[in-house]
Amino acid sequence: MAFKKRWIFITAISIGISLCLPLNVLGAGRFIVTPKIAVGWQVDSNYWLSEDNEQEVFTYLIQPGIELGYETAKSLVSLNYTANVFFYDDQESVPDDQPEASDDDYLGHTAIFQAETRPTGRWLLGLDNSFYLTRNSAQTDSLGNFTDRDKYWLNRFMPRVYYDISRRFAAELRYRNEVLNWLDGDNDDSTENRGIGDLIYKISPTAQLDLEAQHWKRDFDGSTSDYTSNQLRLILRKQFKVISFEGGGGYQDRSFDDSDEDDISTPAWMGAITGQWPPAPDRASTRFAFRFDQNFNDNGLGAGYYVARRLSLILGHIFREKIETSLEGWYQNSDYKEDRGLTSSGSIEKRDDDTYRIFGRVGYRFFDWMTFYVAGGYENRDSNLVGLSYDNTFLRARLDCKFEF
Repeated sequence: MAFKKRWIFITAISIGISLCLPLNVLGAGRFIVTPKIAVGWQVDSNYWLSEDNEQEVFTYLIQPGIELGYETAKSLVSLNYTANVFFYDDQESVPDDQPEASDDDYLGHTAIFQAETRPTGRWLLGLDNSFYLTRNSAQTDSLGNFTDRDKYWLNRFMPRVYYDISRRFAAELRYRNEVLNWLDGDNDDSTENRGIGDLIYKISPTAQLDLEAQHWKRDFDGSTSDYTSNQLRLILRKQFKVISFEGGGGYQDRSFDDSDEDDISTPAWMGAITGQWPPAPDRASTRFAFRFDQNFNDNGLGAGYYVARRLSLILGHIFREKIETSLEGWYQNSDYKEDRGLTSSGSIEKRDDDTYRIFGRVGYRFFDWMTFYVAGGYENRDSNLVGLSYDNTFLRARLDCKFEF
């Protein structure tokens, strides 16, 4: 498996460089070299996100890294790498039947690779590859509702082709391979192969209609049933001077290979409003984003598939060019299709969770290359099943340094 992990990442980088090399050699370009380092501290009142056994834990973080890139007028290639060194320290006595937080100490990695080239005015070829070694369960699913801190590595490999058919029409094809390998715990490893096609109608220079079709297969190594999903959505996108809008919907159908599993389906909706001032490409002093999504989660374990309905909001403003502030929050309802359990009233019901998180941050930019942040937040899950609710209050401090050359 370690060989497979290295092969995926090396192949992605090799293909990306080969896409961009001819144009880079012929045209004058710009090298990007940005070493960086961050150090941080966080305290969680309920580190394990437990309903009954709350443990206060300090987290210490060291993140050295580097951003490398080369770009010309028609192409770019970039690699953003960060090492993530985590140390955990219990602030209370640990019961004999509970694990110590320091058992979770680990060295993680984040590597984001991107290559893109435009060989002619109509064609755009690209390759994206992202690799994570982490305990952060949020990376496994954008609509996840998991609290496990098991370590895993995840790699997503996605080549893409975009073609301007005419003044009004364009098409894009993408293929995504995702490999999820758990290094701790009892979760099943999985591989996903996904094809995505877009037929785009350009209503105007600032508006377009996107007919998006997706087909994917997810295979699990253990007892979790493999499944096949098909999704079709129609999405409208509109760009104004300060605000952009996108919204649309469609349907997803998911069929399981295991005959004991019932097939499931759901309407798939999304909508978003984003904006900034001053308008792009200037650096924003004020920004906001509001988004709604309804869809299935992708990485269900056992009977862990649900329809997620998520609202998220981000607000940010920079005062006096030095003081950076932001407020973020999200709420998600997770309506499980098959997962059942015991409620507080003693009945057996399907699981239904309401989870929300709010997070505020204030930072001061001492220099162009150094910013210090303090932040705090609160998260809460209210489940109808016994043992699955929790709440957690957290505070953090962080120093970021980036040295651009």
